[in-house]
Amino acid sequence: MSMSNEPGLSELLANWQSLLGPQRCRTGSALEPYSHDIGEYAARDIPALLQPHTVEELCAIVALAAKSPTRVALHPFSSGKNWGLGSRKAVRSGCVLVDLGGLNRIRTLDLEDGIVVIEAGVTQGALVTALAGTEWSLNVTGSALSTTIVGNLLERGVGQTRQRTRDVRALEVVDAEGRVLRTGSWGTPPPNRYPHHYAHGIGPELTHLYLQSNFGIVSAAVIELIPRPEAIWMLRATFAHEAFGIAIPVLRTLMVEGLVNSTGKLFTDSMIRNYGLSEGGGLGWMFYGGHGGLGPMTAAAMSTAERLLREAGCFADVSILDCRRPSQDWSVCDSEMASVMRGEPQDTSCLAAFGIKTLDDVDLHGTRGWVVFLPVLPLRADAMERAFELAHEVVAPHGFEPRITMNFLGRSAVESLIAVVFERSDAEASARAQAALHSLHAAFRGSGFALYRSDVDHQAGALLYGDEPHGHVLRALKASLDPRGLIAPGRYGLGEDS
Repeated sequence: MSMSNEPGLSELLANWQSLLGPQRCRTGSALEPYSHDIGEYAARDIPALLQPHTVEELCAIVALAAKSPTRVALHPFSSGKNWGLGSRKAVRSGCVLVDLGGLNRIRTLDLEDGIVVIEAGVTQGALVTALAGTEWSLNVTGSALSTTIVGNLLERGVGQTRQRTRDVRALEVVDAEGRVLRTGSWGTPPPNRYPHHYAHGIGPELTHLYLQSNFGIVSAAVIELIPRPEAIWMLRATFAHEAFGIAIPVLRTLMVEGLVNSTGKLFTDSMIRNYGLSEGGGLGWMFYGGHGGLGPMTAAAMSTAERLLREAGCFADVSILDCRRPSQDWSVCDSEMASVMRGEPQDTSCLAAFGIKTLDDVDLHGTRGWVVFLPVLPLRADAMERAFELAHEVVAPHGFEPRITMNFLGRSAVESLIAVVFERSDAEASARAQAALHSLHAAFRGSGFALYRSDVDHQAGALLYGDEPHGHVLRALKASLDPRGLIAPGRYGLGEDS
């Protein structure tokens, strides 16, 4: 849906410029940087870019669009660092971009109960800084300091301690008419003296309705923080691929028994090398898992975990590292992982991955392109090994080696990231990478594997939901909550005909 020649657009743009000023309502050549992304996804037409700095401005933007005779669609993003999945690009061409990076206030920091209310543009670096020296830490990801928390949790991203959906207590949402609603206990009508201390309100719960959807624009969230543990220890071990069937059940035991109470991280050697964390050398697989808690409990958990790995006989380089006491003898990978375990993310791996010296604008200047495919697997050796083999079978004919991370979420699920890396200066390589990604989608779907997150070019509802009843319910909700298809049409297959 392109707005470029539709009557009434100039009046709408004039109203937006009156609201925001010309510096925060951009058109024309000022939009050129927003047409690039690190994955080289298909180009989109961008009529305008809007940059609200308050929720009131965001409400006014949406209300003006809702009342306009011109059909318009808005694509909101928090920082646009959806790297490898499309970055700032909308699912549909012709959407006005709404940059929520200016909504960057930490509204409430409750250090008694470990609760924070943050706006959509708050980065994990900003919140980590605000929490320094306190008893609380953020469930950080291993990505850059400049990535936003709300944008990642809305995509069901995975943190170092747990999946980020488990952090959210409630959301503040601007609906398709420009009204503010709040979910959970936050939405309880006044007087409500304690709006953030309970995740649920009265009646049907709305919070998770706004994750991976386009029913509204999330402007803020209530986030549950993590108590800073007395001790943080980290287990590291490697094993050859030939031992996969023996190693995975042992690692699963660590998760089931709580010996590892962080997200377990399993990397292929190629992924470790890609992040610039090791020279490689045929390690096969490398596992990291942490335990945080009281000193004696953590020591006992890690000691038991180490014993189980050594008894299995297939693990090499089994080590227990104290994340609070980094050593000069540690590898770059050890240091980076320990830092994240402490709740202190670094930019090192992102800089290496994208072949760049600064993260100021990865999408414009990054030399190394990334596209990523994100299936969810059972924590079972047969399924995980089949996914590994399938990724290689599909990607190798396109001239690439897939680089794989597997994130263990508790006792039964694994979120996997399969990356295809290419040189952006080579147009032919970019095309092959996109073809490899398309092949991954088709092959994994045909083999019965589901996704937990998708890129902007593979969100057709027919692929995500088929003709299943829950797809019909989602489409009905979209039609009811946003009948004009104002907000991010096509996102996760919703509002595709708007």
